[in-house]
Formats: sequence, C-alpha cells, structure tokens
Amino acid sequence: MVLKLIASLIKWPLVGLTVAGLTYTNHDRVEKVVHGLRFYDSNVEEGFVDKRRSLRLEVKHSKNNEGNLETYLKLNENNLPIYSRKYGIMVGSAQYNFSNFTPKERAFFCYDSNTAKNTKIPKDKKSKSLFSEMYDLLTD
Repeated sequence: MVLKLIASLIKWPLVGLTVAGLTYTNHDRVEKVVHGLRFYDSNVEEGFVDKRRSLRLEVKHSKNNEGNLETYLKLNENNLPIYSRKYGIMVGSAQYNFSNFTPKERAFFCYDSNTAKNTKIPKDKKSKSLFSEMYDLLTD
C-alpha cells in the first residue's frame, strides 16, 4: 500500500512535467494549430495578407554584432526589419515599402508634375507635409 502511494506521488508529477515540457518545446506548433482552428471559417479582409501566410508570421529577436537587439517579422525565410519611427513602427525598409505601393499610393505620396495631371489633390492637402499625411492615414 505504501509502495502504491509512493508510485502515484511520483507518477503524476512526472506526467505533469512531461506534458509541460512537451507543450513548452512545441509551443509554436501548438499555437499555429490553435490559430488555424480559431480562424478556420474566417474570411480575410480585402488588402490584408491571406490566411495561410498570416498564420505563418513570426516575430524574431536577435542581437547584432554590437550586442544590440534587432526585431524582425519573419515569413518563411524572409526577415523584414521592424523599425521605430516618430509615429509608430515601420515593417521593412522604405525601399521595400515603396516597391509595394499601388500606383494610386505612389501618386499620392510622391506628388510631382507627371502625376499632377492624373491626380486631383485637394488644396488643403497640398499644404501638408508628406509625413503629416502619412500620420493622418495611419490614425484614420
């Protein structure tokens, strides 16, 4: 009887530690399965990343050569740096973001004489700086 009591006192904590260890080591996989089930019947909003890619996004942290923290958004093997800016964060470089702009967004942000013929910009918008326009877009 004492042996059974000792065996059960050892058995259940070992089972608990084993389950906790397996959950900890497989947390990313478990989280992906849970999110996959949670958003299984959800539709993706227009303009947002598709569901398959959305559930594969990861935030990675690493130290650079000087020992400073760098943060990246990872999708498969692509790492996009996450920068801090005056009005919030920016994912990817300015060149990367600009290359993904639609023609309408490029015309809006990069106003010049070539796009002026095709784009009507209200008078009150012409007096604002590019960065204040971007901030207004992000806060809407």
